Amino acid sequence: MDPRVATNAHLLPTPARLVLLAGAALLASCGHLAAQAIPSALPAIGKPLDIRDTRNITAPDGQVVVTASHIYQVATKAFDSDGRRRDLPLDQTVRLQSLPVLATYGLTSRWNVGAGASLVNSIERKQSVLNFVPGATLLEQALPVGSVSTIESSGDGVGDLNLVAQYRPGWFSGDRVESLLAVDVVAPTAGSTPGGPLDLALGQGYWTYRLSYSAVKEIFPITYFARAGYEWNRPDTLSTATGGTFRLDAGDGVNYAAGASYSIGARFSLQALAVGSWHEETVRSNVPARGPATRSLDFRPGYTFRLGSLQLTQQLAIPLAGANTLAPEGILTTVEYRF
Repeated sequence: MDPRVATNAHLLPTPARLVLLAGAALLASCGHLAAQAIPSALPAIGKPLDIRDTRNITAPDGQVVVTASHIYQVATKAFDSDGRRRDLPLDQTVRLQSLPVLATYGLTSRWNVGAGASLVNSIERKQSVLNFVPGATLLEQALPVGSVSTIESSGDGVGDLNLVAQYRPGWFSGDRVESLLAVDVVAPTAGSTPGGPLDLALGQGYWTYRLSYSAVKEIFPITYFARAGYEWNRPDTLSTATGGTFRLDAGDGVNYAAGASYSIGARFSLQALAVGSWHEETVRSNVPARGPATRSLDFRPGYTFRLGSLQLTQQLAIPLAGANTLAPEGILTTVEYRF
């Protein structure tokens, strides 16, 4: 067995570890099939970056707010089940880019509705595989014995539809606290079936419902923010690249965020946020073992610049802690325009 596979197999979640060991055993017995089994042993991409607004500001009655973001993340490490940060096995590098756009409309002074989607999604995953079986091929390409081959998996296209409803109840208004109740619904409109063995699905393939409450309190020049929410992922039946089907229960979860911003003049502010999540085990009917529960915690330092109806925000995404998930570092750029 490739020593890198043997050394790093314990970093993968249990289901992926089983697939990896099975793929390695298959590689020793039948070259063509085994060489294609290795790419399926990669860890899951994980949950999308939580980029929801932290200001509790809704669109005024009859106005529209359009928000466009660019997310760029790179991961060469992952958190194992004990929360330790480890290098990804097979010398993997995962790059994720997306361009989520959201438009919200002010129905009343308290109610907003909106819709959006990631207009551009780019997921690229590279890994190295050491071949030791004479005659082995990968996608009809010969793999020389003893060579290290770099394999790329990718997926590009429009992501799932996101529907939003927001309500400002006016709680604690006497204490100058802005409250916001929000419901986010992710509809599985993007393709969730890979087109081939090295293709990555852009859509999650199931409905997600999020209910959250957030509060903002300003003690000038500092503004404090906190949010907590619950996420329900509805089980659904998905298709495989080979035409089969399986039942997927992605597990429910919670998400939270807290932080503060410091105003420097009327147009500029610095901010620091902690954003985290926890999700239950994932169950797939075509895999005997359950996917492990995941958790993540990111630090988001950044700034906001305002000029009239235009606002620019940039944040770094720095992974602090987690379990059974990637540890990507990245940058988030958001432009907001009101009209």
